[in-house]
Amino acid sequence: MTTSVNASMDGTDGTTAAISTLTPTLSSTTNPLWKDLLQVSRPGWWMVSVWLYLAPTGRHSDRHATVGQDPTSSIFMTTLFWLGLLYVCLPLNMLTYGLNDYADMDIDLDNQRKGNWFFGPKGMGPHRLETVLRIAFAVSFVWLFAFIAAVPHQPEMLSWRIRLAMFLSWYAFGVLTNVAYNFKCLGHLSSHGPLETPMVFLGFSLITVFSYWVNVVLYHRSNGTGTLQLIFFGDGDHSLFGCNASYWIHLAFLILRTQLWTEYMDFENDLKMRRTTTLVRFGQTSKAKAKSIVLVVLLVETAWNYSVYRSNAEWLVPFAFALAGPFLFWMMDEALERRRCNPKAGNSTKVLLTLTALQTVGGIALLYETWQKGLFVN
Repeated sequence: MTTSVNASMDGTDGTTAAISTLTPTLSSTTNPLWKDLLQVSRPGWWMVSVWLYLAPTGRHSDRHATVGQDPTSSIFMTTLFWLGLLYVCLPLNMLTYGLNDYADMDIDLDNQRKGNWFFGPKGMGPHRLETVLRIAFAVSFVWLFAFIAAVPHQPEMLSWRIRLAMFLSWYAFGVLTNVAYNFKCLGHLSSHGPLETPMVFLGFSLITVFSYWVNVVLYHRSNGTGTLQLIFFGDGDHSLFGCNASYWIHLAFLILRTQLWTEYMDFENDLKMRRTTTLVRFGQTSKAKAKSIVLVVLLVETAWNYSVYRSNAEWLVPFAFALAGPFLFWMMDEALERRRCNPKAGNSTKVLLTLTALQTVGGIALLYETWQKGLFVN
């Protein structure tokens, strides 16, 4: 399913190592269960989930007028829209990041960016994490049936059998993607850069697929459109899951940038744990090379944004957001350098969290601009 996920320790399975070599600080948590569940879901990154969920509905808050519903009915007036939005932020994120935290229990003990609402808990024991995962699996799976049964079947709409197959296959693919990323049994791709980035892209893209099905396909009357065409391409408007090619390129840059930023923050820790992430592989133990890789990606993204938005009156916010990337990365690098020189200084971690929050605020502006103009939908 979604997101930024990790794990590896001297070639052994991260989960096995975590359980067999636990330290006392990992044995328990003093937080109430609800707080651990919330922190595992990464509230600081909910805006990413919201954006990916809203993307296929861009410029179409009144989309129901095109699919046989009340023409005056906004998509925001439907219970299903809000159930879906809550689903991708809470139970889905709890499951996605919970599996990551379970695989990385031992590694995260020395990770200074952990222990907050952006990057998840630190020092949560295996028993508590197992409880979190049981709850996440149960809630996310049962909740899924609300989307299968919520829209009464009518002629020319998808049958409940097709809906069941759609959402169960989506859920299974998401779990398999996450396990392949985090655990040795399916490849442990988080430690085999650059393969980890495509897996993260697949995981995040499933939120957009889910939103397209929930907010468009479930209400759609076929009007001669084949089932498979409807599920993947809609009414043949040259889009994939409701979004045009520019959106998928934008998402690829978003995932690549975020993944490389995270790997850069963890560069020394990954070297120590012998994790071969993309930056470790191509940076070849040199943080200067790793920095150059990140900057090149950010500059290419900026150039792409300029080429896409230069002919539109709406270009300013997305272009400024991308241009801010190299600047924020430079500030992040300075904070990391101060933390390296003085590991006990808490200010650098606060700076990192502030920069992450600034990027999130900028993302809200980008979300509004591109969504309300419908730049990523046909």
